[in-house]
Amino acid sequence: MKGVARCFNNTLILDSEINYNLYKLITESLEEMYGKNPDPLIEKRVQDEWTCLQNSDAVFTICLLLEIVNNLVLFNIPYSIRHSGNASFILYLLGITNINPLPPHFHCLECHSVSWDHLSKCGLDLDKEKHCHIDNALMYPQGFNIPWEPHLL
Repeated sequence: MKGVARCFNNTLILDSEINYNLYKLITESLEEMYGKNPDPLIEKRVQDEWTCLQNSDAVFTICLLLEIVNNLVLFNIPYSIRHSGNASFILYLLGITNINPLPPHFHCLECHSVSWDHLSKCGLDLDKEKHCHIDNALMYPQGFNIPWEPHLL
């Protein structure tokens, strides 16, 4: 059986509480960035990564990493996540990394619509002047197309 309780900030916390609280942060961030009904590809990425993190008992480690990053930001200390951390969309949602590992896409910050570009290799390759087909707002190119499976499985 995996650990039932852990000590964090001098408080004993049940694994189920850690899972619930972290997943709540992830879904709140997902909704803030991509709206109440994110694209199915985005939802699948979050669910697949979350399942993998739970199965590998990495949820507590992610919580610790989030706490460290929050303190670094609080004290204005620069940091960089290297290697496999940049492959995780969940770490991007939590603000642990600023690399969006999704495939290249345009993202409307107003209505949260997403337009995928399957021809480009990276969001940096996308045209900077695309307007949303829903509200005509400027869409922002994103995505570095980093697969997460080799890093988290």
